Amino acid sequence: MNSEDLAKNIKTLLVQQHKNYFSTLNNATTGFKDPYWLAGQKVFNSMNEENKEDLKAFIQMCIVDTATEILAPASARL
Repeated sequence: MNSEDLAKNIKTLLVQQHKNYFSTLNNATTGFKDPYWLAGQKVFNSMNEENKEDLKAFIQMCIVDTATEILAPASARL
């Protein structure tokens, strides 16, 4: 696997994990004890559908940008 394939695989994995989190936020009602998760779920559930979609898009953008920064060659960041 070359570095481009690795980067694509990491991006795919991160985006899929992002989708899994939001799917869980939408569907889970019990079973979570982590106070940060519960607080996030409370905020998410208080949003209307448009705001939920906007938040999802923003977080996905942050995930992809962060992965890009991590995987970019150091020379590209200079």
